[in-house]
Amino acid sequence: SVASVFSGRLSQPTAAISWSMENTARGWSTPQPLHPLLRKAYTAIVTKTLEGNYYFVRFDPDIPGRCNIYRIEARGDNFPEPKLVGGSINSDFEEMDIYVSPDENLMIFGSDRPGGFGGMDLYISRGDGKGNWGEPANLGGGINSGATDRIAFVTLDGKYLFFMSDRNGNQDIYWVDAGVVRSKAGR
Repeated sequence: SVASVFSGRLSQPTAAISWSMENTARGWSTPQPLHPLLRKAYTAIVTKTLEGNYYFVRFDPDIPGRCNIYRIEARGDNFPEPKLVGGSINSDFEEMDIYVSPDENLMIFGSDRPGGFGGMDLYISRGDGKGNWGEPANLGGGINSGATDRIAFVTLDGKYLFFMSDRNGNQDIYWVDAGVVRSKAGR
């Protein structure tokens, strides 16, 4: 089963809480609050893998890039402190809007690092399924534009890549055949 994470608001307008639901054979489970480590201020886009590990984006004004990608290697009820994802995933620029495949073999994220096509581009990295990630590659001009391109998601069947882009002056959702992902990831 795959966990879906969303944000909700309680009756108090300042109380944002993150919740998770499991998609089971019987349908969606009752929403449950996420672990407190995942509900800290400035945490967003939480993804849970099949092994129970969590990836998320956190804003921290004291760290280069300010928005970075973190991982928690969870084992049962044991939640160690989050660690910055290693390698060259995080940079001195912003990394956000993460997608990690359930098997931890594919990561897509938005970044405003140099060498892109516009304000924010989508990058892809291959993983080994154990939290180690390769050099990120820009998804290229077929996906990225001179505007902001971000918030990517590959469908569970691996057929389509959905992403958000401002290329037409709006935050529109686009989709393409996921072959571009497989091609860039060397799969």
